[in-house]
Amino acid sequence: MIKLNTFPTLHQASSAAARVVAEQLRSKPNSNLGLGAGKRLVPFYEELVVLHRAKAAPFIKFRSFQVCEYLGMPGTHPMSMRFFLVDNFLDHIPAARRFQKRLPGLPVNMEGTCRRFEERIKRFGGLDMIVIGLGPEDSIGFNEKGASFDSRTREVLLSDDLRKHFAPNFPRASVPRRGITMGIKTILSARVIIVMAGGEDDAPLLSRMLTSRIGPSVPSTALRKHDNLLIFADNAAAASVPASFKRAS
Repeated sequence: MIKLNTFPTLHQASSAAARVVAEQLRSKPNSNLGLGAGKRLVPFYEELVVLHRAKAAPFIKFRSFQVCEYLGMPGTHPMSMRFFLVDNFLDHIPAARRFQKRLPGLPVNMEGTCRRFEERIKRFGGLDMIVIGLGPEDSIGFNEKGASFDSRTREVLLSDDLRKHFAPNFPRASVPRRGITMGIKTILSARVIIVMAGGEDDAPLLSRMLTSRIGPSVPSTALRKHDNLLIFADNAAAASVPASFKRAS
C-alpha cells in the first residue's frame, strides 16, 4: 500500500508524520525506529520534540537505528549524520544511549560492524518503522544508482554526484569518499516506511520514485515494493506527481 499525504507546507506534513510515529510509540513504547538525516527531516524531528514535551509521545524505551553515516569522521563532527540526529532530536528527548544503535564513522572492523548492526535489528524484533528523506540522485540512505535491492548494511563508495551535492555543507568541500549505510533490503524490512518530501527540489525525486520503472537505476523505486509506504509531502514536492496517482493513493 502506498499512501500519499499532501499538505500546504512541510511543517504541516512533518506534524502529521510525527503524530503517526507518536501513535506507534504509544501502542508499543519499545518500538525500533530507523532514523534518517537531512534538512527535510529537521521539522519532523522538531515536531517529535514538541509531542514529547506535550507528553504525547513516550521516548524512554524506544530504540533508534541510524540509517547511514559518512566514513572517516567521528560522530561528534558537525557534518556527521550522528551529530545531526543528536543535535536535532536525541538530545531533546529521554533517549537512553544504550538504546541508540548508531553506524560509526570510524569503525574498527567494517565487516563485523555491519554484521552486528544487522544482528541487533533482528535480535530486537526488526524495525517497526523507518523515517527517511529522498536523497540526491534518487538515493535512499547511501544506496545510490546500481545498488542491489537485496543489499544489507555495508560500506559504500559515494559517487561524485552525491559528493558534489553535499559539498556546500562541508569546509573546503571536503566530503568523505565513503560511507556506511543500511542496505535497501534492510530498509524494506521495516514494517512501516515513512518518506518525507518538501520543496521544489524534491518534486522530481518524488515523481521518479512513484512513476519510474522499478529497478536499481532509480533506487528509490524499491520503496514501491513495500506493503506500507507512507509519504508526507508539501504541495511543492508533490507538484509533479501525476493526478492519476494522487487519486489512486
